[in-house]
This record gives sequence, structure tokens and C-alpha cells, in this order.
Amino acid sequence: WRNSPCARESSASCIGAPDMAIAGAGAPQAEPLEATVEEASGPRDAASLQAASPSLSESEVEPEQPTTFHRRALPGTAVEFSSREGRRLFAEALADGTLGGFFRLIEQFHTQSEPAFCGLGTLSMALNAMNVDPGKTWKGPWRWYHEGMLDCCDSLEVVKSKGITWSSFICLARCNGLYAESHRVDEPGSGLADFRRLVEEVMSQSTGCAAEEEVDGFQVLVVAYSRKQLLQTGDGHYSPIGGYHRGSDKILVLDVARFKHPPHWVSLADMHEAMRHIDPDTGRCRGFIKLTKRRALAGGWLSLTIRPPFKCGSGCIERGGACGDGAAPELVSLPAAFRAALCDDLPGQDLSPRALAAAALRRAARFCESDAMPLSIACHDAFFGAAAAADGHVAQDMPTSDVRRATTERARCMATVKCLDDVASAIDAALPGTGIGDVAPKRRRTNFCVAPRARDATSEQPHGCRILHGGRRRTALLLALEPSLWSRALSCLGEVGDAAWGVLQPLLHTESLPSPLKEQVLTLREQCADLLSRSYGDVECQPR
Repeated sequence: WRNSPCARESSASCIGAPDMAIAGAGAPQAEPLEATVEEASGPRDAASLQAASPSLSESEVEPEQPTTFHRRALPGTAVEFSSREGRRLFAEALADGTLGGFFRLIEQFHTQSEPAFCGLGTLSMALNAMNVDPGKTWKGPWRWYHEGMLDCCDSLEVVKSKGITWSSFICLARCNGLYAESHRVDEPGSGLADFRRLVEEVMSQSTGCAAEEEVDGFQVLVVAYSRKQLLQTGDGHYSPIGGYHRGSDKILVLDVARFKHPPHWVSLADMHEAMRHIDPDTGRCRGFIKLTKRRALAGGWLSLTIRPPFKCGSGCIERGGACGDGAAPELVSLPAAFRAALCDDLPGQDLSPRALAAAALRRAARFCESDAMPLSIACHDAFFGAAAAADGHVAQDMPTSDVRRATTERARCMATVKCLDDVASAIDAALPGTGIGDVAPKRRRTNFCVAPRARDATSEQPHGCRILHGGRRRTALLLALEPSLWSRALSCLGEVGDAAWGVLQPLLHTESLPSPLKEQVLTLREQCADLLSRSYGDVECQPR
């Protein structure tokens, strides 16, 4: 069983404890737990019952009756939402302005469709609450999220039997148009005070309905926790948080396993402790995730692509998501290969942090140009149509308005790609001698330093894209690499490595980038994080 959270609920070891449930429709009150466990562990079939009791004839053996349950009573550590106390907490939180997550979520509140679908149920609920268009139909003409659509990171059959891991949940969120700010409670910045601060922030949001959204979009806070800490049966579980009561320091859990528990208030401190329980599959703690809707990009020109011989499927990674056919196996070694490229045989202790940062950047640039780098950067279809229109290669039946729009798009694309030159020059000025600013491509030059369109299936270029080359690809790849890859690689050099990362981080931070490039780099880093979370197991990658 994985971090699934509620997969264990469907196992015999979990549902065979009906001390707080009603067994069967119209059945008498359940027996004590000890008796139930003893009965469940004893012989069940007719032959074994006869062996255990030889005097019992075959005709006297009653057929085994299936055991079913209708809900479970909440333990005393939780306050049921509809109880008098629950309604009092709700009214006070409403007056205090800390139910910012409730109304949009309650509009979409539903029951997970499978016992192990708590992660998918939580995410589909969040996506619909944030008014994300899935781009494909649910039923009839209606585009709407349901759990069956969330299969781009793990197959539904796998999720149905095992649930989803922390990394898969984050991957699903990102490839369906969300930013995922993840916090494992065993990491810095994820302590009790940090959790409380984020709960207050999200629950104090004043965003109204989708039509009333202005600058700030709706946010959803999801918790991945162990039910055991809250004295509930089962183990790993996902659910969104709907509110916060400051006076009692309780949070409102909108439990998507509504067949088991209704929404309920629990202690914030208890929930944080429940997230500290180790997931046996990953060996890591669970945590909390803030989801926000990704705004549409002004021009989504740049995307990661997997280079041959690493390529899987079409090779091109969809914007906002990971390659649909699964990450190439070679990506598993990317963190280790990058760390080796930066740190092997580097006399870190003999260099100042600034000199070490420059040396690491030079090595990273060489790594991006080497065969060991499985990724490249592509420009998307819109570039080609815009370029053709602007260069006069326009179909005769192409409307004039489309020509003007294509020309405008080409200018925006040019501004975005040329920003890579400015970034490279800024890095060179800050750390002279790195060679990052050498933007002249080694291959045939075009206006955008891209290779000609591919003519055969063995080309590096995926369908409908052209590949950046030369210094611009090198700069784009350096920016696309998820920051945790840099920090973890340099940390192997000790304190001087951490100090070198302190020099590099401001140069690579998205806030230091020109506006046309900032959103592009965020998207590239999300794609990198998705690939690593899928191919490298539990590597934690968070764009920033």
C-alpha cells in the first residue's frame, strides 16, 4: 500500500474492525473489537470449520456472510461539522473571516468514487472549485473534471489498487494546470508554526466566486496525513481543508471519504502530528500542499523536450505537464549526473564561494552541451506559423487579421527568446569567465538560433517544434533546471558549496528575470519537476 491514502480502508485488516461501525444493513450492534478480530482470524470455509469442530456436520455449517459497514463514528478527538459544537465553530470562523476556502469547495464537495481514490477525489474537487477547464468532455457536451480523467501520472488501475504517492499527487496537480507548493513536515519551513501560518493565509482569502476573481486566484490547501494519529481507522489519506477556527486552533477537514466520515473539525496541532507519521512505502513523512491555478501564459513558446536516444513517445513535453508516455529511464540518473558534473574533482575547499559558483556554472554549461544531458528546449508551433506569416510565406486564403496576429505573435516570441541573451550577459557580468553569454550558435543560424525543421523521424526535433541551439539553449537549460538540483549538488561540497549556491541563487531566481521570460522559465521548471518526480521516485522538486 502506498501513500494513498485510503487504499488501506479496503483491506481486510482495516475494515475488519467494526467496533465503531454498523455491520450489515439492519444488523445488531457490532461485537467488541477483540471478538471480531478473533473471528476474522479463525477458519472460515466449511472444511476448516469441520476440522476445527469434528462434531459439526456439513449441513450444519452456515455459509459465510459478507461483512459490510455503513459509516464509522468519529472519535472524541473530532467535532462533527453538523453537530451543535461544529455549527458554533463554523459560525465563529465565518464571523472571523477564516472560512475563505469553504464556499468554493463545498460547491464541488463529492465522495471519492473508489476506496483508494482519496487523492484523485481531492484533486478533482480542487480543480473544479478553481474553475479549471479540463479541455475534454465529461459527459455529453460538458467539460468537467472527474477522477477518471486524472491518469497522466499513474494508471487508474494502479491507483485503484494502491492509491497515489505524494510525488504523483503533485505531478497530477501540475499537469492539470495548477501550481503545487508542497511542504513535507520533515523539511525546513514546514513546522507547526509554518503550517498554522499557511492555514491562516489560505483560510483568510477573500476570493469570491469564479466570476469575481481579480488578481488573486482561489487557493486550496490539501493535507496528506495518517488517520491513526486522529484515532480513526485506516492510515494514509488526502483531503482539503475548508476552514480554521482561531479560538480553538481547529481546522475543518472536508473528508472526501464521506461514506466513512462527515466533514469534521480537528486540532491543527494533531493534524500536523498526523502528517509526521512515516509513509511505509516512501520512508518519508507526509505533508501539506497549497494549490493555486496557473494563469494562462501570454505566449507559451518554450518547452522541455527529451533528446534522442533518451526520447520517449513524441519527445515533446506538453506545456504544464510531463511527457504523456512516461519519463525516459535515463532521467532517473539526471540528479546524480548533474551532481557529478558540478562537483567531481572540484577543489571546493580551495576556492572562495564566488570562484566556486563561477566554476560550478562553467561545468553546468558544459553538462548542458554534453551527451549526458537528456533534455533540450523547443519552440512551439505558434512560432512557425507566426514566422511564416511575417516572412511573407502566407497561404493565399489566410485572412489579413490572422496575418497581423501572426506578426504580433512573432514579435512577442522574438522578445521572449532574445531575453535569454540578456540573462546570459547579466550572468557573465556578475561572474566573469563563465562563457554563458556566448550566444552564437555553432550550427546554421536563423533569427531565433533554432535548428531547421526535422525531415526524418530520427531527428532530435519533436513534431511541430524547433530546437534552440547554441548559447540560447544552454542558457534556457540552465534556467530550466529545478533549483533543488543545484542546491543538492553543491551541498555535497559542504559549507563552501552552500555559500556558492547563495551566490548563484539570485542569478537564477525567476524574480531576477525579464518579464517576458519569467513565466516561461516557471513552466520549464514545472516540467522539470514533473519529470523528476515521476522518474526519480521521491525527489522533492519545487519551482521557485
